[in-house]
Amino acid sequence: MARMFCAVFLFLTEASAISAAPVLDAADQAALKAIMTENPNIPAALGWTYSVADGCSYNGVTCTLGDDGLNHVTGFSVSEAQNLGPMPASFNALLSLTEISLGPLTFVGPLPSLDQLANLQTLGLRGNNMRGSTLDGVFNVSAPLTSVDLGACELTGSVDVFAPFSALVSLSLAANEFTGYIYALVPLVNLTTLDLEANNLTGPIEVLSRLTNLQSLSLSQNEFTGEIPALENSAPSLNHCDMQYNNFTCTKSKTCGYGYPPCDLQYQLSPDDQAALTAIMAENQNLASGLGWTFPVKYGCSYAGVTCTLGEDGLNHITGFSVNRGNIGGPMPPSINALLSLTAISLEWNVFTGPLPSLNQLANLQSLVLAENNMQGSTLDGVFNVSAPLTYVDLEQCGLTGFIDVFGDFGTLKSLVLDANDFTGSIDALAGLTNLTSLNLGNNMLEGSITNLTNLTNLEQLVLLQNQFTGEIPALEGSAPSLNQCEMQYNNFTCTRSKTCGYGYPPCDLQYQLSPDDQAALTAIMAENPNIASGLGWTFPVKYGCSYAGVTCTLGDDGLNHVTGFSVNRGNIGGPMPPSINALLSLTAISLEWNVFTGPLPSLDQLANLQTLALGMNNMQGSMLDGIFNVSAPLTYVNLEQCGLTGSIDVFGAFGTLQSLMLDANGFTGYIYALASLTNLTSLSLNSNQLDGTINILDSLPNLQQLDLSSNKFTGVIPDLESTAKSLNNCDMMYNDFTCSKSSVCRSGYPPC
Repeated sequence: MARMFCAVFLFLTEASAISAAPVLDAADQAALKAIMTENPNIPAALGWTYSVADGCSYNGVTCTLGDDGLNHVTGFSVSEAQNLGPMPASFNALLSLTEISLGPLTFVGPLPSLDQLANLQTLGLRGNNMRGSTLDGVFNVSAPLTSVDLGACELTGSVDVFAPFSALVSLSLAANEFTGYIYALVPLVNLTTLDLEANNLTGPIEVLSRLTNLQSLSLSQNEFTGEIPALENSAPSLNHCDMQYNNFTCTKSKTCGYGYPPCDLQYQLSPDDQAALTAIMAENQNLASGLGWTFPVKYGCSYAGVTCTLGEDGLNHITGFSVNRGNIGGPMPPSINALLSLTAISLEWNVFTGPLPSLNQLANLQSLVLAENNMQGSTLDGVFNVSAPLTYVDLEQCGLTGFIDVFGDFGTLKSLVLDANDFTGSIDALAGLTNLTSLNLGNNMLEGSITNLTNLTNLEQLVLLQNQFTGEIPALEGSAPSLNQCEMQYNNFTCTRSKTCGYGYPPCDLQYQLSPDDQAALTAIMAENPNIASGLGWTFPVKYGCSYAGVTCTLGDDGLNHVTGFSVNRGNIGGPMPPSINALLSLTAISLEWNVFTGPLPSLDQLANLQTLALGMNNMQGSMLDGIFNVSAPLTYVNLEQCGLTGSIDVFGAFGTLQSLMLDANGFTGYIYALASLTNLTSLSLNSNQLDGTINILDSLPNLQQLDLSSNKFTGVIPDLESTAKSLNNCDMMYNDFTCSKSSVCRSGYPPC
């Protein structure tokens, strides 16, 4: 009798809890039913399989509890479903909607009326095909619209319909067929983004001067006329503006005037620079034709690629000339040398040919970028003005020859890139460039010692590969503590004193010599799998194993170096995983993921210091984890994703230090009860295995932030995990056999309990 009483009590308690849960408003239930009737593709594509009373759990549907104690549909958002047919008219019956957001090609057909949606704030239908629909009468004029994106919807008609919506912050109507004027947009004073690109709109745009909060404006590819006003004066935060391909006569704007001549004299250029530009166009006609320099040279400050600055003489002077990746051919014009105010020249990635012209008149030049042009055989003798405050030079792959001593005069240099030329001689002259942070001399024929580079104390990047340098590599990281990239390969160095720059060279002293035990272990590893040594270039003696690619060493209390890290990721290394890894007793980290190792997973039971194990994406087909680990190891991170492993995962129950455990896409079976002790776990991913049973033990993992159990055979109820794991923000439970979910974070398509 007592047992029966308890059962009845529990039943009544559960029934009371269920009845107390907020239900969906009857009108919204009716609207959802109508939507499914009008377009059956929607429930089929979105998996709306359970009762409409649970519509708040439908994929794409967001609900909010109203003052009436009922749930109301306030959002509809679908990003992945496509070609569902027409957009149902009954969206207009979801009266509490504040947001409709659809991915491209979700619906095809006319845009239905939304005139009952008095709460609508966000409407995003970009890329849905509304086939000639207009916007007349579509909206409720009282709606507090703030964001509208109807780009590429094949809409027609006027944009006047948006005049009542003064709360609008973003309006995108690009790539439609709207016509007429934009005068009606004057009240939209809160707009920060306006995109009307690629329509058939016309008339002047002075009205936009009223939109003082604009930050981004796109009007290109329309039929606008008149002047472009100085919009940056009325909208000081305007940072993006595109007006191209319209019928404007001229521009008063610096920000928005690209491609149009100025409307007044503010851009007129000094006579000397006008003469220089005229000469430049005569010396290489490809510049004017390629860049559209069509209006008079007195307006040269508006030319594409030209930057001007107002001088103390009250005239504009050219201070910048920039044409990158413009596919401009022909000679580099000598009259660039007559633009005496130039501070920056950037002409990289064109197809200029012929000699490098003299720049010896440019006493203000700070930046010179000519990379990837063909000045075959030119030298640098006499090219520069030695008083110029050069800070940045990039002459990569320009076919230059001779010496680089000329740069020794420019102590202001911070970056010097001379890669892939035919320079010869030594680099002794660079010893005074103490401000250099980046030096790239790779792929030349430079030679001699590099010991003078120890003077360059600010170096962060150094590339000297593929030259003919000799002698020792100094310990450059000692003199340049910020040095983080260094490439010295394919030279004639005898040895290295540098850890940062020594790749591929033996050490010059004994500082890297390895403990005898670890030497023996590395020798065994190379014998067990020769692909490792050949693939990673382990060519010099094993006593220098701390310099091997992928090997990290730490100096021990015994005064010897010990291997503490072994990392080879995406190295395409095949063959067996060497058993002698287990003899590197000081290992704290093994990371060999994304290779093609095959065969059984070797034992790691001697590695009592192991903290990190990352072997994901290798093939240990059929291996089990029994007896693999040292149970005293302080493991914190394990990734054995897609390794072909089988058996139980109970072994991990011994490692209470674990913070991240990834065992995805294997053949593991059994329960996960043993993981209950892993209270430090923040990330657990077991997807795509054959694990089963209940998951109630996850209630004991309070630090979980990410959880993926999808594609297994778990059963029972999904518990309310977020009540114990307060930081849980990512949860995937799909494709299991759960009956229902008590969790809002982990629902994953299951009905609520």
